[in-house]
Amino acid sequence: MRRVLDLIEKAARVQIVGVGASSLVARDLTYKLQRLHRMVIFDADSHVQVANAATLTAGDLVIALSQSGDSLETRRIVETASKNGAGVLTITGAQPNRLAELADVQLYAVAEEERHRSSAIFSRDAQLALIDLLFIQLVQTSDAAGPLIRAAEEAVSILKK
Repeated sequence: MRRVLDLIEKAARVQIVGVGASSLVARDLTYKLQRLHRMVIFDADSHVQVANAATLTAGDLVIALSQSGDSLETRRIVETASKNGAGVLTITGAQPNRLAELADVQLYAVAEEERHRSSAIFSRDAQLALIDLLFIQLVQTSDAAGPLIRAAEEAVSILKK
């Protein structure tokens, strides 16, 4: 986990990618990292994702989510970013998979998903739990996190009055 935190903290830009249910988790992670003042790139469209990945370079990081690890779009996006020198962190299921093989660091979201899943409920929840843990770790290890989170909460509070 320390390696993961270091990768995120040192990255100039972080691109978060995923398709399908993993895209929903990618969006959530994007919001969390933005609250910590990280430069984060996210788009749900895989064409935009691969175009953005082509702009990543050494010092940048791509975080790729895919429970199966076999999503063609996600693999191609990671290959594009990696070719330009970007670091790669994957969040996949624990089974051997092609996406994890492309990573500098792998995290695994363990979920018993039915073969004919209708909504990827278990895998999505496992990924969400993992990114929540990651976010908590980033908050706990950053002196700047508290003020940043409070500033975001204050900004949102004016919309709730």
